[in-house]
Amino acid sequence: MAITMFVEPDSYQPIHTPIVFLLGSTISDFSNFKYRFRITVGAQERSIYVSPRPSDAKGEIDISRHLRDFLDTHEFDIENTSNSFTAQFVKYQVVVDEVWTDAGVTVTNPSAYSFTDNPIAYNSVLNRTEWVNFTPYDYKLRDDLLLPLQTKILLSRDSRSGYHKDDVIRMHIVGDTEGIGRRVRIVEYDAAGGINIGEYITITNNSKCVYFFLDLSNRAWVASTKSFSLQVFDLIGNEVSLMKTFDLLDAVCSSFDNYRFIYIDSLGSYDCINLSRASTSELNVKSTTFDKREDYFSNLGSERIRTVSNIVAFDSFTANTDNLKTYQTKQVEELILSNNTFLDVRNMEGFEGINYIPVIITTTKLKRAKSENQEIPQYTISFVPAYNKRTR
Repeated sequence: MAITMFVEPDSYQPIHTPIVFLLGSTISDFSNFKYRFRITVGAQERSIYVSPRPSDAKGEIDISRHLRDFLDTHEFDIENTSNSFTAQFVKYQVVVDEVWTDAGVTVTNPSAYSFTDNPIAYNSVLNRTEWVNFTPYDYKLRDDLLLPLQTKILLSRDSRSGYHKDDVIRMHIVGDTEGIGRRVRIVEYDAAGGINIGEYITITNNSKCVYFFLDLSNRAWVASTKSFSLQVFDLIGNEVSLMKTFDLLDAVCSSFDNYRFIYIDSLGSYDCINLSRASTSELNVKSTTFDKREDYFSNLGSERIRTVSNIVAFDSFTANTDNLKTYQTKQVEELILSNNTFLDVRNMEGFEGINYIPVIITTTKLKRAKSENQEIPQYTISFVPAYNKRTR
């Protein structure tokens, strides 16, 4: 009895990417043979039985959808403005048993294979087409300085799209070792690329996966700053990530309402986008009607009148972008693909005392440009608040 492993996932893997095991057994021809995959997350265990493939008797399973059941994205604390806080990820273990029947009796060879070296799956997806050679380890900070430096800054927006001076960043940072201190270096540049100022901000949370919080509105920018860079270092000054530079834009100023969405992007960071052109809001009502007999106690007798019931009402909104270049449309794509989106309502009438509300983007289609420099007309983004349905 022996298990042979052909494919196993990396120890660090985006949870929205297939996390695949492929293995074979020397006893796969036994009666009613099954591979039993036991997935353990904390104190919870889930067993999945997999039959051998008819072609080669190997067992194959993608456990990502099972791990996603343990990832509660709605636990994210949008109000958290601490320097850094634990991100969304799942620590798991996988053990494979061989199970078959002998003379009608179920027989088990337990723990024939184990994948228990502290693997984690974090709230990201690995499909970035601009990084042809991207691997799961491009997420992970370089804790071993003998390894090549390849970790990327986990913000999906194009550098040219830039950030406004009143934007908020919650950057996803993935490390290999619990408890290792790290710092983020922010450098401001003038129009000629000269350095105005550079400073380190120590990350106070030393979990494996954290969000680094940066409120750009609280920063005293040098007047001549036109761009800035972000890079992660260890506490003694070694680079543990690559650097990424972004244009710095003036704070949003518009004669229209500004809708600022905060959303989780494909790399696991919570980014933001501002839609500050014309917008609309609607009240949507659905109901059912039926005939009801009423007695008016008159010589007309009983009358059948129409009444209404099962009234359901909800608000819906649309907001528009500016005309966009191709590289700017990627940010809008990230917004409509996000499974966890909030609207900043701090300056909106009717939301006094509330900072953010969860919303659902209902836009289902975006037109793409044919070339890099082609300008796209305004996008219209439709959305509804997640918890505003009213019934009577």
